[in-house]
Amino acid sequence: MFSNRDALATDADRAAALDCIEAAIEAGSPETATRSAVGLDARTLTVADSTYDLDAYDDVVVVGAGKAAGGVARELESI
Repeated sequence: MFSNRDALATDADRAAALDCIEAAIEAGSPETATRSAVGLDARTLTVADSTYDLDAYDDVVVVGAGKAAGGVARELESI
């Protein structure tokens, strides 16, 4: 993630700090958040605590805005 990680991780403590920063960035990414909140089991879509029988719908439309929308849309498409 860091292009100059080798220069920054000059000792074990700094390497551990960089690991923590990378983990926090990954945990807060739109893709990770979407993956943890959305699931698909056969024809049942789960979003947080809500479930939807996809057989009851003709279309699923995703609407989004902002800088996270692209990552969320890509992850939804993969699900």
